[in-house]
Amino acid sequence: RSVRLFMVPGMYHCRGGPGADNFGGSGQQNTPGDPQRDMLWALIRWVEEERAPDRIVAAKLGPQGTALTRALCPFPQSARYDGKRPASAAASYSCVSDPLLTAALARTPLPDRGALQ
Repeated sequence: RSVRLFMVPGMYHCRGGPGADNFGGSGQQNTPGDPQRDMLWALIRWVEEERAPDRIVAAKLGPQGTALTRALCPFPQSARYDGKRPASAAASYSCVSDPLLTAALARTPLPDRGALQ
């Protein structure tokens, strides 16, 4: 497969908002060489090593540093909290298949090929 969509819950358009919004995007603090925390490096690893990203750790930066981290999951998966560890840590979340997103994806009709030309 050549495409993956990672939704970023709580992030406003491009950046900001109450959710984690820092994952190595344009104009963001990056983490060179770390495909687990930097979307660009995840893409580089996918192209060069054929290892597609299955999770990205995003951060919400505050005045004193990292305020929280969250797992970003490839659609139609979503991050599920384990209920045991701190809610502010990405390690407390796992990427699981989301039945509502899977159902929504199944209901979405594909565009007519003529409409794409």
